Amino acid sequence: MKRTYLFILPILILSFISCDGKDRKTKSNVTILKESKLLDSFSENITYIPAKEVKMITDTILSNGFNLKIKNQTDTLNNISTSYAKDSIKYITHYRQFISDIKIEKDNKSIFSSTINKAFLINKYKSLIIEKLNLDNLRFGGAFVNDNDPTNESVILSLYLDNPIIETLFIYNLSISSNGETDFKYVKKLKYDK
Repeated sequence: MKRTYLFILPILILSFISCDGKDRKTKSNVTILKESKLLDSFSENITYIPAKEVKMITDTILSNGFNLKIKNQTDTLNNISTSYAKDSIKYITHYRQFISDIKIEKDNKSIFSSTINKAFLINKYKSLIIEKLNLDNLRFGGAFVNDNDPTNESVILSLYLDNPIIETLFIYNLSISSNGETDFKYVKKLKYDK
């Protein structure tokens, strides 16, 4: 038994001595991570905005008799991506699109029912969207009740389109009359606050 220990002990000592990391001593961390195929997982920082799925529901009756039901939620399949590199790390930000399901009634009659997203706006109002050159970079941010301009004959929804690349928000108004006619108008653009 003692001879077995005497035989195994030198082998173990030689094993530990030879595993001192001499081969990696002169290599950079990036090279070592590339060799072990771990560089991609350490060299990317991915962010989603919003970070989690968001759902906002508005169900209200306005003073002019319009009954509005708006459901804004994130579209987890479509987003606008931006990226930049700093200190060998690639920073990627995905800005999620929104989808708005809108139902409007007046006197218990449905006057407007539609799902609004970026594709809907481009297909229907492309000639009125001021950022025609950057349509691929536009993100639809949702539809919200605009109660700043109340009228008895229509309801106004504020629609938000933004371009994360140039950090600009574009606000449009969608006016829906009591007979279901729509009017789409540009309101203003705002730069992001930092």
